[in-house]
Amino acid sequence: MECLLAQVEVPPRQDLLRLLEASNLAVRAKHAERLAAVYSRGALDAAGRTVAEEAFRLLRYDSEVLVRRLLAECLRHAPLLPRDIALALATDKAEIAVPFIEDSPVLGEPELLVILHEHPGPHRLAIARRRDLPERVSEALCRCGDAAAATSTFAC
Repeated sequence: MECLLAQVEVPPRQDLLRLLEASNLAVRAKHAERLAAVYSRGALDAAGRTVAEEAFRLLRYDSEVLVRRLLAECLRHAPLLPRDIALALATDKAEIAVPFIEDSPVLGEPELLVILHEHPGPHRLAIARRRDLPERVSEALCRCGDAAAATSTFAC
């Protein structure tokens, strides 16, 4: 899935939150994707980033997988994403979390270790596929009892 980098301005806070809470899945997904794309490009001022981050905190609880998946896809390269939002996306269902875990520059050693210990299977494999794994994370992958994850690290 590819994130669309649409040219949009952030609507006023109340209007944005109303759009993101819309009952229509397509409306929520479209606005979540656009906002996340603009955020990821670094095209927002401090006030716009604050509003966007508030929206992301709401959207991480969206009942629709599509909305959360689009959000994770568009934010996976965002270098300034707050830790709580990054962890929420990285610990979601595998179809949402895996691409985010593989690419997010926000996930450091402490976050990766938390994910590794609390989320087996695809989450661990995603960590193993990251470039430049910290040594402690590589060691933890080798000791976690997940043969596929340990083999994928090439660090054992």
